[in-house]
Amino acid sequence: WYNSTDSKGHRLIHELVARRLDAALDYALNASMLDIEARRDCDGLTALQLAEKRKYQEMRDILIKHRAS
Repeated sequence: WYNSTDSKGHRLIHELVARRLDAALDYALNASMLDIEARRDCDGLTALQLAEKRKYQEMRDILIKHRAS
């Protein structure tokens, strides 16, 4: 369920970044519940690319801590 997409092609990891839910993102990544390199179907962005595009430094830092590339 955590790597499935919604009607817009977004995965849970992208929704957590877009909504700036940093504690939830960190928890899910610690629990190995998310594919950190998953790309959105709608534009091909990874969660890290989305965080950088939106200038969400705190989200970017969490993703990098968990070895996103």
